[in-house]
Amino acid sequence: MSEKDPHEGPEREASDEITPEQQMLFDIMDQSTAKHQAGAPAETNGAPSETQRSGFGEERRDSEAEQSGLCLDDVSRETSEAQEKAPSPPQKNSPSSFYRYLLVLFGAAFLMLLLAYFVQQRNSDAVQDDLELLTASREELLEQIKELEEANHDLAKDNGLLKYERGHYQELYEKAQDTRDGLSGQLQHTQVQFNAAVILGYLERFCGERDYLMAAVVVEQCDQYFNEHNKFYGNRVPIPAAMVSRYLQLREDVVMEKAQCMVTERYYGQDQESYTEEVRIVPSASRYSEEAVRAARTLWDIFWLYSDSVEIPAWKMAQFCAPGSDDLYQLNSRAFQPSTRELFEQVKADLLAQGALTEVDGVLKPVLNGQVVEHIPTEDSISEPTANP
Repeated sequence: MSEKDPHEGPEREASDEITPEQQMLFDIMDQSTAKHQAGAPAETNGAPSETQRSGFGEERRDSEAEQSGLCLDDVSRETSEAQEKAPSPPQKNSPSSFYRYLLVLFGAAFLMLLLAYFVQQRNSDAVQDDLELLTASREELLEQIKELEEANHDLAKDNGLLKYERGHYQELYEKAQDTRDGLSGQLQHTQVQFNAAVILGYLERFCGERDYLMAAVVVEQCDQYFNEHNKFYGNRVPIPAAMVSRYLQLREDVVMEKAQCMVTERYYGQDQESYTEEVRIVPSASRYSEEAVRAARTLWDIFWLYSDSVEIPAWKMAQFCAPGSDDLYQLNSRAFQPSTRELFEQVKADLLAQGALTEVDGVLKPVLNGQVVEHIPTEDSISEPTANP
């Protein structure tokens, strides 16, 4: 026990006394510091360690114990009792429940991230496959579009060429149409003049041979081609004036005077100056019978149409020469001149030679498309011949 400082007052003694609670706290701190120093490396020398602080504390306690008059044994006993009563501090090396909770959360988060990664990877593979398919389809479509563009270009080129050719051929067609129209006009002009020449030639022949009945039939059937006053006049192509003049002269000076079987009927207009006329045969007022006039008209159809074709004249000839026909009898009568009968026989021989007619058991039969026609139609079933075939 040390002696007290005589200079220290009673207040100093009261402040230096350590309560049991303080002593117990100091003991707990000393034990914790000792265990920590045994398991961990020593700290730096910059500041006093826990051992140094405990040493200072022990020295202080010893001095205080000496000052307070307590013996060392009592202090040790109280310290051991306090240590037995105080709970031992938790070990820092064992994991706490908080760390385990964090570990579980971390593991769960990791598993969730891993699962999300696999799902994302699977979706990415599917998207990649779709993208590759779309890319292939796009490339195929681009190739098709390119092919279509090339085909369209070729078609446009062909279309332009066809349009050019069409325009060219259209121009040629129009020129051909103009040429055809011109040739058609020339042909019509030539045909009209040819018909007029044929008509005038037959009229000259019949007048010269004094077959006035046949001449009268020619005037009756063909007056509308020469006479502008005839009500059926309609020639768009004019006939040469010399031919018209010769026809009118033969009609007036020969036929009308010597045939003595024709009448001229005139129809005047409102002005009493313009008129139309019609020339026709009147059997009742002439020396020719109606049968002879009918036979003469059939003969003129044969002669007139024979200059253009052979089919209708062949039918007419077969009908004219049919057994029991009165026309052939009239031809052999005094109403017709021998020259007319010779012309008839000549035309019949030509039709037989050309194959348009054939004779079967002494009867004339027309031939159509190489086939012999057994049934000969009547006169009414055969269309009337046109004066301008």
